[in-house]
Amino acid sequence: MASPPENYLPIPVTPGFPDVYQLELVDRVKGGAGGIANRQATELAERDAWLRQQIEAGRSDFADHVAGADPHPQYLTAPEGDAKIAAAVAALVAAAPSALDTLKELATALGNDPNFATTISTALGLKAPLASPAFTGTPTAPTAAQFDNSTGLATTAFTQRALGNYAGNLALSTSQTLTAAHAGRTVNAAGTITLTLPATTSVGGGATYQINNAGVGIVTVQAGAGDGLFAVGNGTPRQLTLGAGDSLTVVYVGGTSWYAWGVGQLPFTAMFASSDPGTTEYQRLPGGLIVQHGAASTVAANEIRTVTLPTAYKIAMRTVVLTGDGAPSSVRVAALGLTTFQLQNLGVAGQNVYWATFGR
Repeated sequence: MASPPENYLPIPVTPGFPDVYQLELVDRVKGGAGGIANRQATELAERDAWLRQQIEAGRSDFADHVAGADPHPQYLTAPEGDAKIAAAVAALVAAAPSALDTLKELATALGNDPNFATTISTALGLKAPLASPAFTGTPTAPTAAQFDNSTGLATTAFTQRALGNYAGNLALSTSQTLTAAHAGRTVNAAGTITLTLPATTSVGGGATYQINNAGVGIVTVQAGAGDGLFAVGNGTPRQLTLGAGDSLTVVYVGGTSWYAWGVGQLPFTAMFASSDPGTTEYQRLPGGLIVQHGAASTVAANEIRTVTLPTAYKIAMRTVVLTGDGAPSSVRVAALGLTTFQLQNLGVAGQNVYWATFGR
């Protein structure tokens, strides 16, 4: 700011006003309005009046300013400020659970490890890869359900249960229905009892039961309602009986069918084929011998009757043994063939004749 003239007091310039006049030694003292003696007071009064006007105007503006909804938008005030801060914190936390929505909780969760990323990378480097992993030590895995046939891993326990090494022994002495849980076990039965296989809908393909008659009674093995038990190679569903010391292996093969093999099904094999019980019966023996027997009812005196065998011999009928109600010598045999033979009652009265044949 420039220095005031010599005849003015050095008072800071207020916009719109000159410097306050300085009385000089040569000024004539004159009072009254406009007099030199009152000039300084007049100028100061003008400044005072102007200042009052500015203050009054400022007061009015200040009141309006204070009454404004947001007089200082650059500042956050309550409650708006609290709301904005809360919104900013919520956006930062987002959907984090309450146990992990503070820096301290996050640090604790990370084990207060400033090198967490390195620690995790090192730990992951010790893991086996998904493709062609090479395990060491004794890795373990859950054992799948008994009849699981998915692509899941098979533990040694699952394999042992499914392939041989029977899962245990089951001793039974009363008639009952076996269950899926009994599959893979050795069933030692005692007494004259009936064992019914479980419903095929409750087991998986290959379910196996090893049944042994460990007593002196007769053990009957049968399928449940709606299912069939078949001897291998025989298309007729049936019950199978086990005498003392006999054994039977029964396997579920799908659908509603069980297959059996072992001593209990030998009578239904080609080697031990036999007829169903009846008036005439036959039995094959492993060496090829066939034994057949039956009865001819009421053969009249001197009657020649042709007897048809229950099964044909392949080579020849070797022997026929006859007995009757009368003297055995009163009946003779003739015309031995592969499928028939003839007998004649030489007695004086009719009689029943019982016969047995042997051949191959």
